Amino acid sequence: MFTAFLLAAALPLSPVQDDRAEAPRAEKKICKGQAKTGTRVRAKRVCKTQAEWDADAQLNQDQARGMSNMQSR
Repeated sequence: MFTAFLLAAALPLSPVQDDRAEAPRAEKKICKGQAKTGTRVRAKRVCKTQAEWDADAQLNQDQARGMSNMQSR
């Protein structure tokens, strides 16, 4: 019975909230070198999140398809 009392006293009455767990995590930036047209000196470093890189890739793909469709008309 004494053990049960100690266990009950050790348990918190309300759940403990950890504010750090609820804070949104910043997405990791991915940096890539992009060659600038007209120069051989050095590439420009561009840093974006994975979602931003994916959106850029999708936009480029859509534009390429659009150009391809225009040429076939």
